[in-house]
Amino acid sequence: MTSPIDSGVNPTPAVNPSADPKVAGDVKVASDEGGSSDSRISSMADLREKEPKLWNMILQGLAQNICSKMKENQDRLKRIMKENEDKG
Repeated sequence: MTSPIDSGVNPTPAVNPSADPKVAGDVKVASDEGGSSDSRISSMADLREKEPKLWNMILQGLAQNICSKMKENQDRLKRIMKENEDKG
């Protein structure tokens, strides 16, 4: 099974806060599990309960981002250490 990260799909939902402060930050989501486009998600806990597939996709995206940043920093550190070794 290919993850949404590997396929280039952005797992982060678009958020369009309304002008009404009472509903600002709510996100409408459609689900394969019976949800509709009228489902309201008002918190991360709510998202986790109502849309577990989307929740998992978001977590995968965050984990992938963390891993790629760690790899970039490791490569940078290796390069710096090698440059320093070559000078000394």
